[in-house]
Amino acid sequence: MLRIAGCLATVAVVALCYAQVRTNQMTIDIEKESGLSIALNLANNYRRTADTNVLIRLAALILEPKFGANAVATLSGLRPYLMPEQITSIVVPAFIEGLQSSDPAVRRQVCLSFSDQFLDFAQPAIPALIQALEDPIEVVNAAPIAAEVLGKIGSPATNAILNLLTVLQRPEVESGGFEDASVRVRAAEAIGRIGIENDEICKHVEKALADNNSYVRAVCAQALLRNNCEGSAAARTLAELIKAEDVGVRRFAVQVIEDLKPAPASLVAALQNALNDPNSEVASAARAILNRKGR
Repeated sequence: MLRIAGCLATVAVVALCYAQVRTNQMTIDIEKESGLSIALNLANNYRRTADTNVLIRLAALILEPKFGANAVATLSGLRPYLMPEQITSIVVPAFIEGLQSSDPAVRRQVCLSFSDQFLDFAQPAIPALIQALEDPIEVVNAAPIAAEVLGKIGSPATNAILNLLTVLQRPEVESGGFEDASVRVRAAEAIGRIGIENDEICKHVEKALADNNSYVRAVCAQALLRNNCEGSAAARTLAELIKAEDVGVRRFAVQVIEDLKPAPASLVAALQNALNDPNSEVASAARAILNRKGR
């Protein structure tokens, strides 16, 4: 099988020379056709022929400025047609290269593809995903999705914990709200899923219970309780958030408790109070949790 590095160089030369790519017995002019059109034509060709060389050419387009994000999305659409060895030898190396792209849309699309279609193959990308945590805050930002993928990978991503703690301690963007805090929310969730191995990490996460953002506080509390860190402060935080004025915060707090499965006994009283919440979603979620606990 051809090595993808060689193909990347070949495609770069082809693009610079405005050469023509022949797909489905048609000649597509790279200078005139859109990146999406070329990617889709290559994908359709692969579906018909299962030609590995076509797959390599499509993967190589990830590093081309005109094609990057479209090539990643199109490759993800081919997931049901790919053999595991094609994913590990062609797709994953190309995605890892994509995480180094100067185009934030490419980096974000790669993270989304790992999260949604290629999670079982994401472990080799852990170092590149850790680097993506440093993505600057832009309209298109890979960092929240990179944190999400690391959390889904779980314990094999233990070496990402310190980087995730750094993200968790970032200052809040002035405009506030869930979207601005999404990187910190995903980082806290990832820490909880990967696992907290010592008291020092527990202490760092517990400090984040004082975060200005309610959603960050809720997920930090969940991470602490999920990993059996000393839970009184975490439980108090969730009990307070269940009574928050903002209904969105109350819904989120109950959802966080529901995801713990089982919910801590220390939160039973707060959940019982939530049965009278004026929002039906909050009340019904609290009822479901209490029913599972036999209360």
